[in-house]
Amino acid sequence: MTDIEQSLLCGLLGRVDALFEPVNLCWPMQDADQAQWQRRDRWLTKGITEWRNPGRDNAGKERATRAMAALAIQQLIVIRGRELVGLTIQGLRAARECMKRLQLEDALPGLDLLLGYQGTPHEWTDGDQGGYVSECSLAGFEPMPPAELGTLRCKDSDWTIAAMLPLSIAGYVAHDYKPDFELPLYCLTAAGEVLAMERRSTGKANVEAWPKLRKRVEAYQLPPAYFEAWKAVSEQMPFLEPLKKNWIQHHLSACIWPAYIGTEKKRKSTTGRTPRRKE
Repeated sequence: MTDIEQSLLCGLLGRVDALFEPVNLCWPMQDADQAQWQRRDRWLTKGITEWRNPGRDNAGKERATRAMAALAIQQLIVIRGRELVGLTIQGLRAARECMKRLQLEDALPGLDLLLGYQGTPHEWTDGDQGGYVSECSLAGFEPMPPAELGTLRCKDSDWTIAAMLPLSIAGYVAHDYKPDFELPLYCLTAAGEVLAMERRSTGKANVEAWPKLRKRVEAYQLPPAYFEAWKAVSEQMPFLEPLKKNWIQHHLSACIWPAYIGTEKKRKSTTGRTPRRKE
């Protein structure tokens, strides 16, 4: 693989990682929130995302175009027109290998942890919805640590975001936000639950391997091509328009709480509001 091909692969991974990284846009930017969700769904169902040629002049753009064609021949990417590109399974693996990132199989203990927390004080539920686990729990803390205004609720949990990304991109894990709670809540998708149950029944589950991923994540480097692509998507996200105006995702209610919080505390809490959705 040439240097430019490797750089383009890293850039594509940066775009996909930024798309699936937890960012709460559901209030007050409803259009951006739906645009984010719809683009994630397009990736999960069609395996494509937006791409911009990184060439700085005509010659640079032509070199990038030829390199993208070469990556397609190697079956590392798929090209759908001038601005829609996808990474194949082999392409995702190659991009992560180039950057020494966690592969999907490395992150699978995250499924074991999410399944293991179901039915425990770490599970968030409102009676109808359940199976959610907070970023705090994933980092080894209590589900909802207290925090004073202007302070971080969980200072050492950022590594879990990167560790969960391979699972989210593969469609095994999803996340959402409780109104007025700043950290994401993760859950197993249907496919993720099937795989997690299979790992448990066959003795492959390995919850103890999850916290060991932190050291690997904190050793990540950010190649310029990856960072520039990630930054571009992150900065564009609040201003994106939905792909379909009448296709709406509804979010978690304000009544979802971790199981360890008693019913009396739930009754006393009146601050949460569910964002209004366009019908």
